[in-house]
Amino acid sequence: MRVTLVGRRRNRRAICWSGFFKLTLLTVVAGTLLATGVYFLLVQRWNPQAPLAGAGAGLATSLITLVANLFTPLHRLPVLGD
Repeated sequence: MRVTLVGRRRNRRAICWSGFFKLTLLTVVAGTLLATGVYFLLVQRWNPQAPLAGAGAGLATSLITLVANLFTPLHRLPVLGD
């Protein structure tokens, strides 16, 4: 699955917000499930902070990916429709 976060529209950078929200949803859900599952397997008890840490890590991953894509050279960005 390929999600476009930043593209080129009228020879300028443009953020594709639908792609960003899809990526954010995917990483937050995956981070929450992964952090909760790993914590429960290692400690064998519930901790309400584990899902929050996973969600925070997923959100941070999305933001870092967006910032990294904003620094991509303009000629390498995909063309977005007007």
